Amino acid sequence: MAELQKDYPLFPLGMPLFPGGRMALRVFERRYLDLVRDCLRNDQGFGVVWLHQGAEVAAEGGDEIELAEYGVEARIVDWDQTKDGLLSITIEGVRRFRLEQFWLAESGLNRGDIEWCELGDEGDDSECQSELAPEIVEGLLANNRALLEALSEHPHVARLGIDITVTDIAGLVYRLAQLLPMPPSATYPLLEFNTPLGLLEELHSLLGEYADDHASD
Repeated sequence: MAELQKDYPLFPLGMPLFPGGRMALRVFERRYLDLVRDCLRNDQGFGVVWLHQGAEVAAEGGDEIELAEYGVEARIVDWDQTKDGLLSITIEGVRRFRLEQFWLAESGLNRGDIEWCELGDEGDDSECQSELAPEIVEGLLANNRALLEALSEHPHVARLGIDITVTDIAGLVYRLAQLLPMPPSATYPLLEFNTPLGLLEELHSLLGEYADDHASD
């Protein structure tokens, strides 16, 4: 039975966070400064949800926002205060959740009721088992590992300290989704898949479309 959590703090962003992925954020709004300090003090996480309509920074009572159905728990793994008084943090994705409902609290934070999600077993994958033979899966994994290693050499990725020594399918797919230069609308659907092989097939499709779109560049 899925685990439910009520009144969970949310941090809407213009791009999705994936389990195992990392992001660097600069925090300056009071409501989010308070959230970060509470999380650091209590060793707690918060939910990052893709904001696909509306602004990340908006005045209270402004335009309504639309949040994606799935998000990821974030933990703060590093932080620093800049000379201009802003807070610089690095967050890491932990686990997926499904957003049941959300609202704007009196503090100005978006909060919601969420349901934690788990991936199914790789051996019981109904999303695409008939599409991918074992030898094809191994070939895709080898290619994706090589791609992740190449991306890890980029200075930005090195600064974030993302762990690329992953062996499971989901971990590999999620890290690539976090790092590849693709629009959020393309990578976000990966959070909706509930099985590793489904993730792998969807990533393979995304990479094929990306290669076709940039073939003439």
